[in-house]
Amino acid sequence: MPKSLESVIEIGSTGIRLVVCQRMPDGQFNVIDKSELPVSLGWDVFTSRLVSRETLLQCVKILTRFKEQLAGWGITPEQNSIIATSALREATNRDTVLDRIFVKTGFRVKIIDGIEENFYMYTAVLESLRNDCPQIKTQNSLILAIGGGSTEIMLLNKGKMAVVHSLRLGTVILE
Repeated sequence: MPKSLESVIEIGSTGIRLVVCQRMPDGQFNVIDKSELPVSLGWDVFTSRLVSRETLLQCVKILTRFKEQLAGWGITPEQNSIIATSALREATNRDTVLDRIFVKTGFRVKIIDGIEENFYMYTAVLESLRNDCPQIKTQNSLILAIGGGSTEIMLLNKGKMAVVHSLRLGTVILE
């Protein structure tokens, strides 16, 4: 695998997403591949506190597909970062789910807390708005990211994170 390739898989409340990027010499990232498939983790966890067997099997199937996709780029499970957000954070059977994912795919999943999720969202927003909205670095801004299981709030002071908060309130929880 060329050293410039990096990949991340995110297991969210409503879907599993994969992004493969190439780091350019200037430090910027160029997205070269991405995939997203729906999964009902949030529905399971926010109604019963458990990931059902059916949903776990669906997750493993999606992750196995993504593992094959990454292999096409020469990326192994050990070279990939894989994170999970609020649904797995709140699942009472998360350890069993993480063990099954590792056994079936070789992926070691890191469950991130709301503040870390905020930081990644902040980084992604700044990167995506860098060219299209340069005033984000000179004016105050509010970023509101509504997910399936949580809502991330970030107040920016001239492009710098000033206040962050994570609420246990999302689209799946509201249903």
